[in-house]
Amino acid sequence: FIIRYLFSNKIPRLMKKATCVIVGNEYLYNYAKLNSCKDIRIIPTVVDLARYDKVTAKKDEQFTIVWIGSQATIHYLLQIIEPITRVCNLVNGKLLIIGAKIKIPNVQLELVDWSEDSEVEYLKSAHVGIMPLSENKWDLGKCGFKIIQYMASGVPVIASPVGVNKTIITDTKNGFLAYTVDEWFNYIYAIYKGIDKTVTDNAYQNIVSNYNIRYAAPLLTQ
Repeated sequence: FIIRYLFSNKIPRLMKKATCVIVGNEYLYNYAKLNSCKDIRIIPTVVDLARYDKVTAKKDEQFTIVWIGSQATIHYLLQIIEPITRVCNLVNGKLLIIGAKIKIPNVQLELVDWSEDSEVEYLKSAHVGIMPLSENKWDLGKCGFKIIQYMASGVPVIASPVGVNKTIITDTKNGFLAYTVDEWFNYIYAIYKGIDKTVTDNAYQNIVSNYNIRYAAPLLTQ
């Protein structure tokens, strides 16, 4: 408690003293502005698209839902485990978890350690990528890296309509925003049955235009 109290204003103090503050979304921009920062730049989270493009991976023969994260963020996945369980039991699907360990009854799991060398191949082997979040201040500050990775991998994406997720995803055009557990189920099942390829094409082009390292690098020099 004492440490948390002593460092509670650490970020605002650092921001005030900084010559320039770089943030990943508008929510963080407004937070920096409230703390009297003068030079604030929004530079989104990006990926090196060439790293994704050079990896070829065969789709798993079994319908696969992928989530990538860490042990500290696995609780987000538990929020939508009911619709995931329903879909997996209906279509004999499985849940691929990259970077965390968990036991979930009645769901076939594939748990793999995160590795820079293998993450893209695992992502591309899946049929749908998911990013559930909660509606709170912490999550409003997140910058959508999972979504960006899925889109760069050519994998259809479903996410919670929280924060920057609503900026990256244009609902039903380049991905899907699920507001309820039933929408999570319906979107996952729709992807299992087959969606228009324009959704993933649009998603990939979104990365090329807005979330590619070649796009972001010039913003640092302005």
